[in-house]
Amino acid sequence: MFSSGNKINNNEILDSLTGISLGGSSYNNMSNNSISNCGNGISLFDSPNNKLENNFVSKNSEGISLSGESNGNTLINNIVILNKKLGLHIYETSNNLIYNNYFNNTVNVEPEPISRVNIWNTTKTTGTNIAGGPYLGGNLWAKPNGTVVYPEGVRDADLDGILDVRYNIEGSEFIDYLPLTESKPNTIIVSNSAGQAADFVSIQAAVDNASPGDVVIIYPGIYRENIDVPVTNLTLISASGSPADTIVKGTSSEDNVFYVTADGVTIRGFGITGPINSPMPEFVLMELSIAILRTTRYLTSIMALFQILQVAASL
Repeated sequence: MFSSGNKINNNEILDSLTGISLGGSSYNNMSNNSISNCGNGISLFDSPNNKLENNFVSKNSEGISLSGESNGNTLINNIVILNKKLGLHIYETSNNLIYNNYFNNTVNVEPEPISRVNIWNTTKTTGTNIAGGPYLGGNLWAKPNGTVVYPEGVRDADLDGILDVRYNIEGSEFIDYLPLTESKPNTIIVSNSAGQAADFVSIQAAVDNASPGDVVIIYPGIYRENIDVPVTNLTLISASGSPADTIVKGTSSEDNVFYVTADGVTIRGFGITGPINSPMPEFVLMELSIAILRTTRYLTSIMALFQILQVAASL
């Protein structure tokens, strides 16, 4: 209370009325604290220009409360989850910078009618965010019951870990312009048909933008391309599962239709053909420990499958 320049770090606080409370205090640092089962996890009243960083605030009645003239505070890298009433309570305060936090509560933010302008994201900057993505931006928003909080159908088309639309927090006037998406295997859609929404129109473009563990789903069509696959644990599957309607035709007689140089790749459900009289096999696997090829029809040469088995046997 009524103090400045203090550090409250690396504490475990349980079963209290309030875990950390500041009143009329500024320029304090609260970091790496774990606060659970309290009435309020962290409460700031008339306390500006403090920093709350890397705190774990869980299973309290209210997670974090900013009220009165608690302006210009920074909340970054906090995990605020499973608080019973709400995650973040904002009353009257303004110009607080709130980004790269993970909110997962039944009510994540309760804005009072007289709440002022606060900032819910930083400028998009290279760096690992709280969801494991490659850019800093806004916050990661979720609900304990798994309900999707973002607008239906919203995408991360460029796979930068930031959704492509802004998020009106809890339907309020508070706006996170760079909401984060969870860092988990992405599903990437490929289609060269005008009637199917897709992330990419070519398989190679999808592979070039994929991360390890991603799943690329290819819709029916004829894809004229030669494909290099250097991404570990990537799955390439046809949407229909049928080699008859999802066909990859190599265009270069000097390249393999699929050239796989990563471990754990799955390729399933394609009809595959190379250029007529091409000396190159449809598939080549280079220095791999595991590669899975299933339900795939080789339309040009049964020798391609024989060469795959030879490579696998030699590993």
